[in-house]
Amino acid sequence: MTTKRFPLPLRLAALGIAGSLILTGASAFAADAASSSNPAAETGAPSSQPVQSKITVTTKTVEQSTETYTAKLKIPVISGMADTVYQKELNSKIYNTAMNDLEAMKQPAQVDYNSSKEIEDYTFHPYELVMDYEMTAGGGTADNYIFSLVQTRYIYTGGAHGMTVKNGFNVTNSKTAAAVTLKSLFGSDYKSIINKKIAADIAKNSDQSGVDSFTTIADDQPFYVKNGAVQIVFQPGEIGPYAAGMLEFTLPIPQKDDGDSADGDLSGMAVKAGSTTIPASQAGLYMSKDGVAMAPLRLIASALGYTLKWDQPTSSAELTKGNQWTSVTKNKDYYTVNKMAPITLGTAPIIDKTGKMYVPLSFFNVILNAKISYGTDSVTITLDDAASGTDMAK
Repeated sequence: MTTKRFPLPLRLAALGIAGSLILTGASAFAADAASSSNPAAETGAPSSQPVQSKITVTTKTVEQSTETYTAKLKIPVISGMADTVYQKELNSKIYNTAMNDLEAMKQPAQVDYNSSKEIEDYTFHPYELVMDYEMTAGGGTADNYIFSLVQTRYIYTGGAHGMTVKNGFNVTNSKTAAAVTLKSLFGSDYKSIINKKIAADIAKNSDQSGVDSFTTIADDQPFYVKNGAVQIVFQPGEIGPYAAGMLEFTLPIPQKDDGDSADGDLSGMAVKAGSTTIPASQAGLYMSKDGVAMAPLRLIASALGYTLKWDQPTSSAELTKGNQWTSVTKNKDYYTVNKMAPITLGTAPIIDKTGKMYVPLSFFNVILNAKISYGTDSVTITLDDAASGTDMAK
């Protein structure tokens, strides 16, 4: 997981009277669009009726300038979604909200302008609203049928500087579209999982993160999807000094272990970990009775370059690689990373009849930040700095 810091514009300031309008939750728009276009649609991951369609986004530009305010709005217009009813509703909500924000700024700007005429030595500065956007996930197979669009808004209402705020729109590109939520991506314990990973990242980068007040993500925490990962967004001043700017935390999206990514029989699947190939007969992947893909810890972790140390009294395994340290314990759904608070995955490690420890396959994704992908006869697990290995079938 990585942290990114964004420089603030030259004119930065408190939200002022526009605070309520600019922090409108984008995820709520997506959810509202889903419920209004299809009352039966459930918010969730893109597991139902995915289709291959090319989503495009064009720009509707609105520019206005008066003596009291200026506005330059680049409003996204989405086309090509499989669910055209949802698409129409989402476009309408995005446009209407942008125009409502503009209208909400006009009257206070006029009032402030009029007041400046009556106050000696007071220089009025026109209010300013700027909107832009970026499509970060196109809703195709490469994005696991997730469409994600991030919208950036800058507003200035007087004072020393304005405020930049970022929100994301995240939906499935399926015949029956639905809002993508952090819960649908990370599971019912999403807050605990995300909070612990952010806390670990803050601790790792304590000298440069600029974070001094993080406790938990919000129920409607802004995020967007890019390059197969979730970008958790914190607005300027939200969890650190205002001067630190906008902060983002990158979390890889866990792969589904309930049949969405792999079928129920994994016994014939080889494992490609880094540059090491573990044949199916040695890998021994299997699906638990609860539908969770289970994988051998030592074989895969070693192939990824980790050193394992077994502690017999506690039935625990310690994994180390450079500055990384992780601990797992038999029959305990607590996975410790760099001695921070443990993370739960919903399934505890087990030891089979041969003495091998098995962990949920999602362990390598969620805990070790590896990328997992499924082929017809193999599962591939890779790290950015995957260790070199050998073909174990030789």
